[in-house]
Amino acid sequence: MNKRSYAVPFPFLHAVSLLSHKRRIEKFRTVIHQVVDNGSVVVDLGCGSGVLGMLAAKAGAKKVTCVDINPEAIEYARRTARKNNLEDRMDFIAGDFRDMMLGDRADVVICEMLSSFMLVEQQIPASVHARKHLLKSDGILLPSRVRIYLVPVECEGVWSRFSQSGIEFEPVPQTVEKGMARDLADLALVSELTFNTENEPKTIDESLDFNVCSDGNLHGFVGMFEADLGQKIKLRMEDGWRELFMPIESPLCVKEGQTLRVHVRFTPGEYDTLRLHVQLSAQ
Repeated sequence: MNKRSYAVPFPFLHAVSLLSHKRRIEKFRTVIHQVVDNGSVVVDLGCGSGVLGMLAAKAGAKKVTCVDINPEAIEYARRTARKNNLEDRMDFIAGDFRDMMLGDRADVVICEMLSSFMLVEQQIPASVHARKHLLKSDGILLPSRVRIYLVPVECEGVWSRFSQSGIEFEPVPQTVEKGMARDLADLALVSELTFNTENEPKTIDESLDFNVCSDGNLHGFVGMFEADLGQKIKLRMEDGWRELFMPIESPLCVKEGQTLRVHVRFTPGEYDTLRLHVQLSAQ
């Protein structure tokens, strides 16, 4: 990218810690075994520890290329492949996915850069790059589709982080565990994004109306996702992702029965493009 690179080089130890998300990995293993055969060429973008690429190799792929911007993660994955006698069918590349090109296109591209609300990580830009430059026209991209959701919340515990010892900080998005925020309305669908296309959505630009169901202080909104991985197999937040709290400029007192309208706008993968504009109806 000319103006700024938005790649997110997660620390090596964080990449390895994701191995604890066994349910997520098992879902990928199931689908990988459905779509990979002995003749498959596979690419794993944002491979981290390399676990998904290695599952593809164990499923019989003839060639697997793992790509990650973190050199330490790539070296760890390479050592793991050697430890499991998979190195003869696997290549490891440390670098930005945007620089990745293939002579022979892949049958399957695995791209698990999912993040809450698609705001922070590079799932959408990487998926578009894969479709344009890496994947056969009839190839399979995992996952294939995502739906992002939003709900207005009271979240005093996180909001209070931005005021410390008389110092006021600018509120910025924070990940939260489920239950840290209290919903003030029902969850609403913001957008459904299909990854099997070369047309990258430049911005999410939507207005949503919420019926406030409980009195409280609106501190912001929580975003989450659900992704289609395979037939009847979906990735959900409980598979190892935290929700994303996105604060508004200042808390707003809301009453049950009011209508809350929010205009949300951002470019996927560029967290600092997020804009939330809130309007509250008279009671």
